[in-house]
Amino acid sequence: MKTNAKIEVAENYNRSYHNLKYNQGYPGAWHLVMHELVHLDFILEARKANSNKLFTSNESHRKAFMDITKPARMKLQKSGRDLNSINGFFESLFTGMNLQIYNTPIDLFIEEKLFNEYPDLRPYQFTSLFYLIGQGIKGTTNKTIINYTPPGIVQASKLLNLVNALQFRDLYGVDFLNEFQPAHNELDTAARLYEEFIEYRDDREPGEEYDLVDHWAKDLKLDKYFSFKEEK
Repeated sequence: MKTNAKIEVAENYNRSYHNLKYNQGYPGAWHLVMHELVHLDFILEARKANSNKLFTSNESHRKAFMDITKPARMKLQKSGRDLNSINGFFESLFTGMNLQIYNTPIDLFIEEKLFNEYPDLRPYQFTSLFYLIGQGIKGTTNKTIINYTPPGIVQASKLLNLVNALQFRDLYGVDFLNEFQPAHNELDTAARLYEEFIEYRDDREPGEEYDLVDHWAKDLKLDKYFSFKEEK
């Protein structure tokens, strides 16, 4: 799955250096560069405190996801879609959902840090987050995607996007919540998740962001698609 920026941590690639890749054509690319560097900073903090964790998924996690999406895959097959393209779509969905549940809670801490500590970055941050939230709106309100994706997966993605929109509203005063066409219970759940982040925000200890990932994954029933391992 393509992303606009990623940090490749040295040890994971058997290198002596960390490697940061980013799409230079992305709006607000410098925001993503800083964002990924703070990701690395959090990892190094957690390592010093012996509290870093590795986010992993294996074949059993993938099978659990494929089992739950089987009706949707059969529906697409009956519509005449190519089997390889169907499997490719759901493999991408599996990867994307895992990326979203892992990154969203951690990203909230990162964006808060960037906003507070790097005011010169704010125009890039605003542009970048504005674009990302727009992409989230398209992905969770597109009728074709909704029609062929299990409702629980669509709702989990929408809730995580709503949490991002809540933070964007708090930071920049721009409210996108209604653009997601949320039900009242979805707004309530997103607000509860965001409130849990706020409880952690001001006194976060190194590695505590992983606790938030774990809590939210259980709440959204996404915990069976990945596991955390203590880093040794």
